Amino acid sequence: MKKVTATITLSIAALFAFSQSYTGYYVSAPQVHSFDHFKMKQQKDESKVEGDIELHAYCSKRDELWEMTAVLVSDEEQRDYLISEYGEGKDIVSVHFLKFMWDGNEWEYFLLGYKGLDRHRHFVVIEEIFNDETETQLLEFNVFDWVKAHHLTETGAP
Repeated sequence: MKKVTATITLSIAALFAFSQSYTGYYVSAPQVHSFDHFKMKQQKDESKVEGDIELHAYCSKRDELWEMTAVLVSDEEQRDYLISEYGEGKDIVSVHFLKFMWDGNEWEYFLLGYKGLDRHRHFVVIEEIFNDETETQLLEFNVFDWVKAHHLTETGAP
């Protein structure tokens, strides 16, 4: 009975740790425009393992540029397509979508979350910038790797 209880306790602890895994500071390679780093906080959703992510972008001066919410993509067909097209063979565990207007452009990001070989949480980030709200002409397409940066402080300073 003690082994079963210990196993259940460890499983619940692992699930909780995994669900909180995206909270923290992230840096991008290559750097995303003027964004120096990102601060993420995964929102708790009791009905599923993964939840939406509150995302803050900072410039090199440590000034916050914007704050948005990356929404968990629940459509299985869309998730499967994004993972097969852009997952780069990685074990993708979540897909989030972020869309906003900034600096006169509409920006769209898909964040494909995975645990890297370095045991840090990563995202394959797909950036799509369209010419207007009709999304008929893609102006720019970029792929980034965001990695959790444990060396950043609460203020975002290295």
